[in-house]
Amino acid sequence: MNEENKTVTKFKKINAYKTDIYVNEKHIGSVEQEVSGTWTMKPSFPPLVEEEYLLKTIYVGPVEAGRQLATMFQNYKKTLDAALGTRFYQNRYNGSLF
Repeated sequence: MNEENKTVTKFKKINAYKTDIYVNEKHIGSVEQEVSGTWTMKPSFPPLVEEEYLLKTIYVGPVEAGRQLATMFQNYKKTLDAALGTRFYQNRYNGSLF
């Protein structure tokens, strides 16, 4: 993998129940612990229709949920690249186009 395509995912713990997730310094959403002790994803981008079921999946920890959120974001970005071309929105992208 070359440097241009390298993805860096960072986790920023807000409190015991919430962790913000960043991909390449862009905030992509958060993962939050429910009363039951499980973790759910709260993306700041619209998930792809075929991945919406992942929002209802139960995760046992913030890292597992955060990694899945990062994967969803990468799939979302790839779809935009294919549909719009990277030049179209690359300089305009601010976390959400919608």
